[in-house]
Amino acid sequence: MSRRTAPRLLRFPEVKHRTGLSRTSLFRAVRAGRFPAPIHLELGERSRCVAWPEASVDAWIEARVAAAASPEPQPAAPVKRGRGRPQKHPPPVGT
Repeated sequence: MSRRTAPRLLRFPEVKHRTGLSRTSLFRAVRAGRFPAPIHLELGERSRCVAWPEASVDAWIEARVAAAASPEPQPAAPVKRGRGRPQKHPPPVGT
């Protein structure tokens, strides 16, 4: 007879340790859909007690490793850097 083990939930310190992401980076990735969303452990939408299923964190790590090992580079998002104040009017085109 085999015993089923319950899925393990990871709290933030363990997720941070496994992924190497800071709190801000982790929650930005969740908001952008690039990292699994946490599960609220308390009842109610405004609960602050959250955890991640271990299997989803492990799957995300494995996908990152597989993407890094792939021979085709992934296109990087362009970085926009501002310089001072924004211009009120764009420069004329073709002059």
